[in-house]
Amino acid sequence: MDIGELKSSLQACQEILDELPLTIHNSIVETEENLKFLGNKLEDEKVKVEEQILNFQEAKQDAANEKSELKKHLMEMERLKSQKEVEKYTREALKERDGNIADEEYELEEELKYHEKMMSYLKSKINLYRMFAKIEWNAADTQNISGNYIKGDEEVPFKIQNSSAYDSVNRMWKIID
Repeated sequence: MDIGELKSSLQACQEILDELPLTIHNSIVETEENLKFLGNKLEDEKVKVEEQILNFQEAKQDAANEKSELKKHLMEMERLKSQKEVEKYTREALKERDGNIADEEYELEEELKYHEKMMSYLKSKINLYRMFAKIEWNAADTQNISGNYIKGDEEVPFKIQNSSAYDSVNRMWKIID
């Protein structure tokens, strides 16, 4: 290999090294965006599940109230009509209402199972990222680059403030080393 080839190889290596901080920064930014998206999605799913649980509880209470009203109506009918007619009406009304309640409970339980599985899936994705990257980002800190670097059994907190992309990447390398 002559000197010209060595110089061109050295120049190619230098170009790669010059682009490395930008590449690492872009990767960090993309990873942060993905993490924020997953965190927001998980929070949205949690809110939806909580709303559905609340709706389920309200529907259950409404059903109990309606059942109570039906019982009151039944007592009034017993007073006005014969025992046989009232029993027939009551059985039909309660049977219909119980069937509707059972259908609603089943649908809400299925939706709850789906959302619980989705939350578990999203949590596992975040844990998988943390396990491979050895970095746990602080998604709540939107002004700085911060989080914990996992070094063995210890978590080392870091925070990079007001830095250029190049300085931020160099600081990250120092933290990881």
